[in-house]
Amino acid sequence: MKPKYLIIPSIIGMFAIMLLSFTCSRHIAKNASKSSTCSFLLSKTKQGDLALIPIGNCANNNAYVLQMKQIPADFKNAIFENVQAQYDNNSVRLFNSNGNLCSFTIEQKTGTSENVYGGYGLAELRGAKLNSDLDLASLANIEVSLPGVCSCSPNGTASTCSSGGEGATECGISGGIVSAGWGCSVSCGSNYYACCNNFLQQPVIFLY
Repeated sequence: MKPKYLIIPSIIGMFAIMLLSFTCSRHIAKNASKSSTCSFLLSKTKQGDLALIPIGNCANNNAYVLQMKQIPADFKNAIFENVQAQYDNNSVRLFNSNGNLCSFTIEQKTGTSENVYGGYGLAELRGAKLNSDLDLASLANIEVSLPGVCSCSPNGTASTCSSGGEGATECGISGGIVSAGWGCSVSCGSNYYACCNNFLQQPVIFLY
């Protein structure tokens, strides 16, 4: 039988380990937000950008838009199934147990062999809905159009902004009823400023 005076240190040690684990979990959660498992369409937009669009039954329906100076000539649409998205203002990555599958980043050179795309602006669109069901048969020809309520503009150009404006590298805004979860935010690279504008209706993503 274990002596009684050894039981108290054992309990204290177990409590310390549990507290350390809880502290580490909280620290990780602050650095980046992760979604539950979802599927995403990677597609060009009619505005000349790239977008990651949630499809199927996704928990948060957050879409991501990367503003680029030029889309790679060999770019092809793709679907990433049953993945998680991790977003931290300057980047978003899709991953599963096999590792990273696709990433959008600010001010990093594009490396299409690893599905890493670099641009000058990264926006998160929250609570958007698709205007129609996705037709997988026409995947290669699909383009999307997203409401440009949060975007980056070159320094020295004029824009009307509800939030952000010349000199701002980030901005964010919510529309409609706050509890509905609609909103957007954007982060911009060097020589660009963030501009966000109000919207009163739920944003819609159009597929073509």
